[in-house]
Amino acid sequence: MPLLDVRNLSRVYVSGQQRVFALRNISFEVDSGEFMSIMGPSGSGKSTLMNVLGCLDRPTDGDYLINGRSVLELRTGELADLRGGEIGFVFQTFNLIPSLSAQSNVEVPMMYRGHPARVRRTRALEALERVGIEHRADHLPSQLSGGEQQRVALARALSTDPALILADEPTGNLDSETSKSIMQLLSRINESTGVTIIQVTHDDDMATYGERLVSLYDGEITEDEHLNHPTAADGSSEGVTV
Repeated sequence: MPLLDVRNLSRVYVSGQQRVFALRNISFEVDSGEFMSIMGPSGSGKSTLMNVLGCLDRPTDGDYLINGRSVLELRTGELADLRGGEIGFVFQTFNLIPSLSAQSNVEVPMMYRGHPARVRRTRALEALERVGIEHRADHLPSQLSGGEQQRVALARALSTDPALILADEPTGNLDSETSKSIMQLLSRINESTGVTIIQVTHDDDMATYGERLVSLYDGEITEDEHLNHPTAADGSSEGVTV
């Protein structure tokens, strides 16, 4: 059974008497442990697809199953539990709370799930250590570089041991060298923990991290290919085909 199963999915927005298709009859599966990149020009449907995959939006037609269960059958509270426990989110703008330390930012998802303070602290520090920034646990976001903030955001996504991480332009606000280090980190986490990662990116080089590349155009999948030699965690990309 695939982790994600997208079946003939469409998302239509209505503006006056006009119907705008953000997604058109999309179908694909994602196995547990995959690292997939989604690419496409602005307006291709990437953000809409990520919102549906993250259970932040519902499709107009078709179906979307996680571990064999249709999200269309889930109530609002069940969807919230699914997002909070099974899906970790990483955003281009980091979305850290400015008044909280790095550790406290990582604890936020666990607070919503009702974990005791001692458990939150332990798991937050473990997550920060996993991304190599435990020494900055007491620092505010304003005291961290962009790369460090994104590592905190990644630690936050990992704190609930999700099955899936959705990364929306995770290197969009970073310089090229920092972008490479973040992508190498994502690759190592994917390899060491088996967590499934789906990222949206505009960057051809960043898209080669992982094993699969899906291209969107006008709400449709135009290409879905497995990379022969995905970019390695050490940053090498010899033999990559896109």
